[in-house]
Amino acid sequence: MTQLSLKLKSRRVGTSVPVMVLLPEPGRNEDLKTYYASDERRKVLWLLHGGGCDWETLMTEDTLLDVFRNRRLMVVIPSAYTSDFANHMQFATGFAFMDFFFEELMPFVQHSLRGSERREDNYIGGYSMGGAGALLLGFRHPERFAGIGALGSSMRESDFLQPYLDMTGPEFRAFAEEDRTRLPTEFGNPALGITLKEINMIARYPTVRDYVDGEECTWNRYPEVLASGMLPKLFFSCGDRDGCYPGVQRFRRYAEKLGPADITYDVIPGRGHDCEEACIRRMLEHFGL
Repeated sequence: MTQLSLKLKSRRVGTSVPVMVLLPEPGRNEDLKTYYASDERRKVLWLLHGGGCDWETLMTEDTLLDVFRNRRLMVVIPSAYTSDFANHMQFATGFAFMDFFFEELMPFVQHSLRGSERREDNYIGGYSMGGAGALLLGFRHPERFAGIGALGSSMRESDFLQPYLDMTGPEFRAFAEEDRTRLPTEFGNPALGITLKEINMIARYPTVRDYVDGEECTWNRYPEVLASGMLPKLFFSCGDRDGCYPGVQRFRRYAEKLGPADITYDVIPGRGHDCEEACIRRMLEHFGL
């Protein structure tokens, strides 16, 4: 497996974005010259890292590299810092990671590295923050992905925000920071309540209603994508002791009420938020990659 460590200059992000690309190598009995001269387009897994990480920390484990070895698959791992893979136009001159992903990164990989443009050859997945990002990006352009892997992650919910919809961003920030325990957390310690990162995610919108109606609130976007007829296959995988597990179960009940969809729920007994490699391996096997 060939590893390419790249830095792509981005107008959408305003700086260079580190990206790791894992390229599949030819088979043992395959002619090298023929392989590298071929116009064959490669299947692509767009793999998103967790919060506080980047591609480098994700790939420090040799065992994770072994997961991708001997697969006819290109793996693209962009570094998004703690952006949730979303657009943050209020930061500096604008940090539009989602726009970078679709307008700069995908075209570069498809045109320069022979990544396939076909929907059936593109999958997106990630762990923790990366799982939430995979749902966000996958729902933004469901026509581009055959499958979405939400690993150690769940849909972002909004029911708890209903009483606060008319609050402005600053009003919500002041309210939430006064006592964080009165609002639930998606991935933090439940006893401590909503995290600063989650407050920032909501409070940067003009109003709480704008967040609930926006792309990042994937729970509310799901029925829209389902109704479009373009919903990719969904694969959820997490430990039954993971903080996201109850959220995945709530979404399962919600999705079943909305009607049939190709969704798989994979639960790893006895594991918490510590089974990234196992979840990735199960996702690859499920999608046949």
